[in-house]
Amino acid sequence: MKLILIIVIILFSTSCIQTNQENLTRFSTIRMDIMDTVITFIGYSNSESDFYKKLNYVQDELTKLHNLFTTFEEIEGLNNLYYVNKMAGVEPVVVDPIIIELLQTSIDAYEKTNGNLNIALGSVLEIWHNERISSNPSLPSILDLRAAGQYANIENILIDTENNTVFITDKNTRIDVGSIAKGFSIERAISVARDVGFRHFLISAGGDVRMLESSPETGRLWGTAIQDPNSPYTSHIDVLRAENVAIFTSGNYQRFFEIDGIRYHHIIDPRSFMPANFYSSITVIHENSIYAEILTTALFMISIEDGMELLEKIGGEALWITIDGKIHTSRGYSEFSDNF
Repeated sequence: MKLILIIVIILFSTSCIQTNQENLTRFSTIRMDIMDTVITFIGYSNSESDFYKKLNYVQDELTKLHNLFTTFEEIEGLNNLYYVNKMAGVEPVVVDPIIIELLQTSIDAYEKTNGNLNIALGSVLEIWHNERISSNPSLPSILDLRAAGQYANIENILIDTENNTVFITDKNTRIDVGSIAKGFSIERAISVARDVGFRHFLISAGGDVRMLESSPETGRLWGTAIQDPNSPYTSHIDVLRAENVAIFTSGNYQRFFEIDGIRYHHIIDPRSFMPANFYSSITVIHENSIYAEILTTALFMISIEDGMELLEKIGGEALWITIDGKIHTSRGYSEFSDNF
């Protein structure tokens, strides 16, 4: 993870430089205690104190959302998604309206992607997660995966917007928002950044990037590297130049384990309950972080032709790297690309 970040930081430069045009200075900082990833913040401000005063609002928003959306940690006095899962089949849970918004957005994404993004897949994903973190992982039984998969029905998640409650009707259904929560949180954080007065600002969370306007010191667009899946921590295959967009990447090299030379990664097909095996990496450019993350998951499950159609419906541009190393791009990708 740290090496992923290094590529991004090198491209953006970390020095504090005062500009001539707007009298702004560039500041950056790194946090490793929010959202279980390394987060870099880069922004331009009148002073260091002003930068951190504004940034505190952004970081507070991310911390709040992380605590609400986590499915791994129970937090005393907070009805987060962990607690919603705990109360599955028991009773409705009163939650923060932001959780309602996230779940409604997730259900809408389920429909738009023809079920390729399914937050009700948690019981299946838990099996794979437990093997990934094991010191001696084994391949899950397909019978166990299918047994868990029968509870992956998104209709088991009932939302009452009038009373701000969520009820999982089946005790064996589990919500997992790992395919949307980061994008949702970053988009809200970038909105806070804009509201508190940041104009030139960027968030990089584990290599996924959301940016506002580009550098006032040079006028050049932000640069973001696309890693080479075969050597993700040492080289990249492209650099994207952009502003006011999100750039997200999913890959089979990020979280995985190997058995007998076969890699089993974390992007699970909701129909086979096995890791999707068409691509080694997909990068999406979209004006909204939520849809950038949704698309990097959904595109992993379908052909490039169907992916092109999905991009036409939802918007955005994409780069696909297939398992055998072939590279494909959408029609407008070249507008952002150094190499394609």
